[in-house]
Amino acid sequence: MHDIMLEHIIRKHLPDIAFLEAQKYEAMENLNYYGISAKAVEALLAQESTCGYVVTQNSKVIGYFVYSLHKDYAEIHNLVVQAGDSQQKAFALVAEKLKSQVNSGKRSCVYMNVLEDDIATLNLFKENGFRCIKVEENYFEDLKRDAFRMEYAKNKPKGKDGEQELVLV
Repeated sequence: MHDIMLEHIIRKHLPDIAFLEAQKYEAMENLNYYGISAKAVEALLAQESTCGYVVTQNSKVIGYFVYSLHKDYAEIHNLVVQAGDSQQKAFALVAEKLKSQVNSGKRSCVYMNVLEDDIATLNLFKENGFRCIKVEENYFEDLKRDAFRMEYAKNKPKGKDGEQELVLV
């Protein structure tokens, strides 16, 4: 059985997170993706209202995500799910956890700014009910790259506040 579960990030997970980031870096090297260090993840988690989870399969860490809870929204800071046979199932579990922040009625939306060339991640968000609502120009300043804001908002009509869903090709 291939049980996929979420667990709160604890210190023992940091080497696994660093390994996932190294794998992501190798996969996206041509995009000048630098990744985030385990120390940076630890610093993020030390901030108020910030949560982090690892995705495990048979006790092996195959992904992680860190997000902050604000009064009206949740912002995903970083999310990595290892490529492989279980990627879609693992990402769906992550998406459900994140969407629960909206579905509970506590927040209006959850979003993440995704590197414009990270097509695999953009598609995973889209397959799990997130919409691309905005282009954040030069969002990744160090890379001189744009980001697509992928958002999940329950009962938010398209075009509200001038937002329209952007079509990703």
